[in-house]
Amino acid sequence: MMFSKSLPRFVVLALFLLMSFGCGEKTVVGQSSTKSEQSQACFDCHQSGVDTVTGKLIVDEWNLSHHNTSNAASCSDCHEPEQGHPSGCNLCHGGTPVGSSNHVSKNPDQDGKCSKCHNSVNGLFPRGSRRDHFNPNVSSTFRSYTASYVSTNYIGNCRKCHNPHDPTSNIEYNRTWAQTGHGRTTDAARVSSNFKLSGITVPADLAVSGSFCVRCHTTTGFVNFVESTNFGKKFTDERPFGAASDNTREVTACDACHVDYSFKLRAVPRVTIYYNFSSATQASAGNPGGHAKISNNGVTYPDLGSSNVCVPCHSNRGGVGSLIKLLSNMGVDFAKIGRPGTHWLGGAGLLTSKIGYEFTGKEYVTGIGADTGHNTVGLNNGKGPCLTCHMNKTINSDSHTFKPVIHDTAQFDLYTTNRTWSQVYSMATTYLPATQKISSITSLTCNTSNCHAVALTAADLNRDKEGYLSALAVLNKWVRLVVNVPVKPQLPFNATTNKARTTTQWDYLGTGTGPDLMGAAFNLSALNNDPGGYTHNPLYVKRLIYDSIYFLSTKATDPVLGINQYPTVQQFNVADAINYLTTTTATTLETVNGVANTQARALITTHQADAAIQWLYGKPRISLTPADKLKRPGDN
Repeated sequence: MMFSKSLPRFVVLALFLLMSFGCGEKTVVGQSSTKSEQSQACFDCHQSGVDTVTGKLIVDEWNLSHHNTSNAASCSDCHEPEQGHPSGCNLCHGGTPVGSSNHVSKNPDQDGKCSKCHNSVNGLFPRGSRRDHFNPNVSSTFRSYTASYVSTNYIGNCRKCHNPHDPTSNIEYNRTWAQTGHGRTTDAARVSSNFKLSGITVPADLAVSGSFCVRCHTTTGFVNFVESTNFGKKFTDERPFGAASDNTREVTACDACHVDYSFKLRAVPRVTIYYNFSSATQASAGNPGGHAKISNNGVTYPDLGSSNVCVPCHSNRGGVGSLIKLLSNMGVDFAKIGRPGTHWLGGAGLLTSKIGYEFTGKEYVTGIGADTGHNTVGLNNGKGPCLTCHMNKTINSDSHTFKPVIHDTAQFDLYTTNRTWSQVYSMATTYLPATQKISSITSLTCNTSNCHAVALTAADLNRDKEGYLSALAVLNKWVRLVVNVPVKPQLPFNATTNKARTTTQWDYLGTGTGPDLMGAAFNLSALNNDPGGYTHNPLYVKRLIYDSIYFLSTKATDPVLGINQYPTVQQFNVADAINYLTTTTATTLETVNGVANTQARALITTHQADAAIQWLYGKPRISLTPADKLKRPGDN
């Protein structure tokens, strides 16, 4: 009888304990001494949880992060479960867990939880990058807002660049990227304009005017361009976004090239870019309306595998060379027409031989030195040439410098004491790598004998780079000797009776020469904007420069006076045209010390002449025979 009386007491006690503590229920919000201990209750239930983006165990990822190793943030610090989560009863009996429907933050980034520790006021940033993440300052250089990592479209999207469970393992990639033109928040490419507003509202294949900057100067615009089919096909969506009142600027963020925080590369198909044109011009038989328009002028680039992701923003204005010929075929009068522009860093356009103006009857892609393999390297493994040459480094995170070489602080010698860099060479010093020597080769692809007879050295590249810059300086002088002179170049400049030639007239060298003069000027501009042109496609670049100089120096006559504009000594070949510039007394009209139309001698130094000839001809100037001087680069 005593046993039967005690049984109800035991049952009542057991039920009381179960009601008090739940069926195995435990709270994940505790006061344990470390973040790891605080997170252990979460691990008990979620130890097999897999990150759907990376495919890795969430517990393993968190264990690798500074959130754990620096005792910085537990699971509950980010996910903020309500007191009593989880409900143990729910595990056995089903139903909705206790608490509100939002009893735990399933996406802390989206819910703004990252800003608890990483905010613009007093947030924690180990390397002091708070200013780069947010946007409190105005650039003293551009008088506009600096760019920021957390621009408007990146608020609540930290995971576009960081794995939320392990933001640590890839942090060196982030830090390396932040020092490049893709990530620097003060670069002109980010802050000189509110680029998100610089787009077009019609499909790119139909647009003949407008601003297309949004495509490459913002990540949102780039992703739209390569992914969107809003206009029926890819590579046509270059619409602006955001509000004019939004002063934030975007960098080229991780999600431009990577689809998510697994950092899988964005798959971009073979790229087509439209290079259309519109300009007022003189009415002519072939163009009675007096306005030149070309639309749907698509240029399709070779399939470069994963390197396709680089093409949309590193093709310069490829296709413009052929566009000039289209204008000529339309019967456009080159006596008054604007020149199609160029842009920075068109390595992909040069690599694939899509940029230049090719003179009629000349061949550009075969010959000695044509087969560098630069345009096909890496295709066998899918990476393609851009990634293979620019991102193959000993230290993996160094890949995100995107540079196959390291530049010295020293510039190439000028060999003159009375002129500046930009006066001697045609590249401005504002783009420093163009002017600097190379101190070492860091690409594991380039610095091997697998691609070259012997391993390349910095000295090899410096020799070629100086030759390239010197040849461009020669081309610059010859273009200016035709364009930057008075209307009657044999007579002194006079602001009233002998004004400077207009930059929208291209037929100064005679009827039918307008396309070639415009093409030569375009080649100069396009190549000036690619400091690496001498490596991307050496023979193609040499022939563009050589043929442009040849045209200018052999056609440099004054139709108005009916005589040669310059002495005939330089009229026969490019080598002599180069040497002519070392002693010429001919002048061009330049802006010197703020004074426009100042006459300046079109001189180059003897050292430049030697470097240009060595690079173009492959022989020293003093070794050239008369027959050698008549050979184009790459000829037998």
